[in-house]
Amino acid sequence: MYQNLGVVRFKAGDPQGAIADYNQAIQFNPNKAEAYYNRGIAHRFLRNNQDAIDDLTKVLQLNPKVVDAYTQRGIIRFEMKDIQGATADFNEAIKLNPKHPEAIYNRAVIRRLTKDNQGSLADFNQVIKIHPNYMDAYIKRGIVRFDLGDHRGALEDLDHAVKLQPENAEAYYHRGNTKRSLGDFPGSIADFETAINFNPQYHQAYNDMGIVRLRTGDISGAMKNFEAAIQIKPNYAEGHNNRGFTKFRQGDISGAMKDFEIAIEINPNYAEAYNNLGNSRFQTGDFEGAMKDFGETLRIHPKYVPAYNNRGLARLKLGDFSGAIADCDAALKINPNYALAYYNLGLIHSEMGNLPQAIADYNEVLRLYPRKIDAYINRGLIYLKLKNYTQAIKDQTSALSINPNLPHVYSFRSEGYIKLGQLKAALDDLHKAAEIYQEQGKQEEYKKVMNVIEKIGE
Repeated sequence: MYQNLGVVRFKAGDPQGAIADYNQAIQFNPNKAEAYYNRGIAHRFLRNNQDAIDDLTKVLQLNPKVVDAYTQRGIIRFEMKDIQGATADFNEAIKLNPKHPEAIYNRAVIRRLTKDNQGSLADFNQVIKIHPNYMDAYIKRGIVRFDLGDHRGALEDLDHAVKLQPENAEAYYHRGNTKRSLGDFPGSIADFETAINFNPQYHQAYNDMGIVRLRTGDISGAMKNFEAAIQIKPNYAEGHNNRGFTKFRQGDISGAMKDFEIAIEINPNYAEAYNNLGNSRFQTGDFEGAMKDFGETLRIHPKYVPAYNNRGLARLKLGDFSGAIADCDAALKINPNYALAYYNLGLIHSEMGNLPQAIADYNEVLRLYPRKIDAYINRGLIYLKLKNYTQAIKDQTSALSINPNLPHVYSFRSEGYIKLGQLKAALDDLHKAAEIYQEQGKQEEYKKVMNVIEKIGE
């Protein structure tokens, strides 16, 4: 009687009253596994996790084949961050019932958390095979596929999740991130907006929509999104970091630094925020401070390639050439295809007067990134110093083929033409440079170019 009354009370929303009834049932029959199980579920509902575990453990002592007791105890252990215990429970549940979708689903979640993506994928596949309309399994499998680089497969799963539950904010959120990775920025923004429509407090959706807007050049829109994320969750470190980065892009360096500092205060191990703070200090000329920030980044994340590269630049500014080279080399050791490190090595070797090595560095940049304009320009200037005027002209021409609206590059190329005695070509370039400077309203630069033209005319 008490057992049935407890079930009724629990369904009526009175878990505390249900527990009192289950207590009576257990007192009447201390070996009634069902009463312990139901009391355990009521305790779990009230977040009395240890009491719930004790009851479910008692169930399994009385009857070791109660699959749901293993599953529910596993879920509670997972919530208590006992990953090993939770995994053991789900394994036992699956051993007893190989087609128990909830146990397999939760084991899949743990496998993803512990970086066993292939095992997680296999489990989610099994869940969906057993239960083809398990919406959460499609979302989670989509996330695993995304992590494994199968973005098209992820999109298929998230599309299916949206069909199963058209008002599920999480499905739209993850689909928005998947579309972003596939370059569908309008579709990504639309999904984030839909997620927010169904869950107006979805701060991650605001944040990630801001990231997409940044990618598309909508700086003001991105700023609004990051501010909305922070308004919803003021201690959201990622939101402060991204708002800081947006302020940095807008030229508000002091405002950016404040946001990066807040992000670090919230999360003292936020490597990216330290790196961004270092870049901000670098812009203010505080190279020593920047070096310390990059050092903190690397303390937290020893393989954070951009921090080595950035610290190398700070060391270059401080005249520490050997330290700068060591940092760039460290970046390349981690990622041999990191073109920016080769670019900075080119700057360092050029500053040191090792021009042949600087050329070799820029060659590597252009091998990895054939449209890196500054690498062509800098290499061309080195060739000019080495009196290889033909190659100097060729490099500046390559730069202009990528962007024909760079007046200083026309001026650089004109120097090569002058050295070769090709004055008409030089004058054509100088007139073009003057024309662009005038269009840009840069009167000082325009006057300088016109003075050069007059001297050649003399």
